[in-house]
Amino acid sequence: MVIEASMKPVIGETFEDETMDLDGRRFEDCQFLRCELRFGGTAPVALVRCNFIDCTWFFIGAAASTINFLSALRRDGSGWIVDSVVASAPLDPGQSAKETARSPIAARS
Repeated sequence: MVIEASMKPVIGETFEDETMDLDGRRFEDCQFLRCELRFGGTAPVALVRCNFIDCTWFFIGAAASTINFLSALRRDGSGWIVDSVVASAPLDPGQSAKETARSPIAARS
């Protein structure tokens, strides 16, 4: 079963053996058991105080491209760039992409 994306917050639910698209969704105090969780990078996601047991994560579309790029940087010896990007990422999942893009990374020699 594929759960459709919704902007309405999901609070205190338990999901078992489901495939879920996370983009644009907010989950609070939820349990995920043996779920396939997919993130495409098309909208912010909030996972607040949630538990994940035996879940599989899939990064698709733009999110997959970003993961592949960051993985290549780390693999090629530029892991400090990945660390810098992660450290400067906003904690607020509602922050716009324009605001997030303001994370300058100084060049290293």
